[in-house]
Amino acid sequence: MDDKIIKINDELPTVLSRCKAIYVTDDPSYREAVASLVSVKSLRKEIASVFDPAIKSASDAHKRVIALKKQAEVGLVEAEAYLKDQVAKYQDHIENLNIQAANSVLTMGNVDTLVLPPERTAPGDDNISTRVLWKWRVTDMMAFVKAVANGIIPLEAIQPNEAFLNDEVSKRRSALGFPGIEAYPKRSIAVSTNNV
Repeated sequence: MDDKIIKINDELPTVLSRCKAIYVTDDPSYREAVASLVSVKSLRKEIASVFDPAIKSASDAHKRVIALKKQAEVGLVEAEAYLKDQVAKYQDHIENLNIQAANSVLTMGNVDTLVLPPERTAPGDDNISTRVLWKWRVTDMMAFVKAVANGIIPLEAIQPNEAFLNDEVSKRRSALGFPGIEAYPKRSIAVSTNNV
């Protein structure tokens, strides 16, 4: 394995400098570029033949170990999620009781003379820490899109759906016609070393 890589590494500077010196302007320089592409592809195939078996073996082993780990802890993951949910719900319940107690005292009289009841807390435990994370969900897509269009919500809040747009542009091509989206062709070159 090492000898093959050493040989390839020795060839690389020459191949790279030759490739970077090519500027395709006519048929001869085009043929030179194609020949260099085939040479580059051949070197990449050689590199792949050295590394790919080891990568595949490591990847397969990694997948097997991950599957075994998931299988071993499947019940524990479910139990942890359930108990975390129960603890969070109870903490929310305690917080709501504190809010209700404060509101009921505030509606009873003069704010200057009121004494709020002591806050209730969930039983303490050094093994539990709580963070309040704020999450989001779109409840009205059209209102959300209009707010972005009107500048109320920054444009960064949305991102094009690349899978959908790629599918649409591959079907419709220049007839895409979506406002704000340009469909354009980009040539892709494939190189085969089968005929070498």
